[in-house]
Amino acid sequence: MENTNEVLPTPQPVQPTPIKKWYANKAVMVMLILVILAASSLTVYFILNQPQNLGPVVVSHLKANEQNTANNNSALTNTTSPAGLATPASSAITPTSSQPTTDTNNCATSKLPSYCYAKQAEAQKNPAVCKQASSQDVVAYCYLQVATETNNLQLCPQIQVQSQKDSCYNYFAGANKDSTLCNKVSDLGMRQGCLMPFQQAVASTKLNVNLDSSILSGNPGDSVKVTGQIQNSTTNILYLTGMTGSVVSVVGDPSNKGGDLTLDPTDFFSLVPPSFQPGQSYQGSIFSVQISSNAKAGTYIFSYTLEGGKTEKDLTGELWSEEVSIQVK
Repeated sequence: MENTNEVLPTPQPVQPTPIKKWYANKAVMVMLILVILAASSLTVYFILNQPQNLGPVVVSHLKANEQNTANNNSALTNTTSPAGLATPASSAITPTSSQPTTDTNNCATSKLPSYCYAKQAEAQKNPAVCKQASSQDVVAYCYLQVATETNNLQLCPQIQVQSQKDSCYNYFAGANKDSTLCNKVSDLGMRQGCLMPFQQAVASTKLNVNLDSSILSGNPGDSVKVTGQIQNSTTNILYLTGMTGSVVSVVGDPSNKGGDLTLDPTDFFSLVPPSFQPGQSYQGSIFSVQISSNAKAGTYIFSYTLEGGKTEKDLTGELWSEEVSIQVK
């Protein structure tokens, strides 16, 4: 009989073979790689699909209007007006769909209320809005802008700042081709600049006349010839179409109207060329003055004008005008 009390040996754990251990490690690595790839894919997905930062959401029309007003006021920048006044840029007050251009309520609370009123006045073409600006310089600029926008010369004298008033008259002198408005400009430099285009225009259509003598004499019943040189110093062809002349005064005798001296244009129409090429000149008798047999003795101031222009039909243009003195013995 076998001994049943014999102790059995402790079983030893089975060691995996090298091949099985390699497969187990590979499976773990593959799972780790898959987890990392999945996490990376989710991260990229969320980054690409992240909503753009559009700022705070406007929850009401009132807040939207307030935001638009603040943005518009912050857009005010300085530019230079014709007279050097710092002025808001043309896009400083940009109306939105909920803020029409006729609304000036927001100007009182804007960062630059005076400029706001100026832009609203210009947009509405209403000079009354200019008065709401607290700055006198901006009020003057505002009147200038509305005056030019509405072609209203009557606003110029209402401008209190002299430099802006000068700019207003300077503008309308050119716009209306009226040189007399230049005389209302107080600044000498601006006035000269205002007159320059008119002076250049006149010079381009003027003849030069150099008389042999501007002091003449004669007896009652005589015909006194006025002689000299006529020259075209411009680059244009100038046409002579007529002339006028009369006594403007009698020295020492204001009651004498000078009717006893009359113009005789015979030489003008028979001797003087009807047109002058650039640089062309004429020397000789230009016209005569007929002294009446009843003329009183005295010194008569006789004014004459050569008429014409750049065309043969220009009958009213003034090519030359001056005075001569004729002493009646």
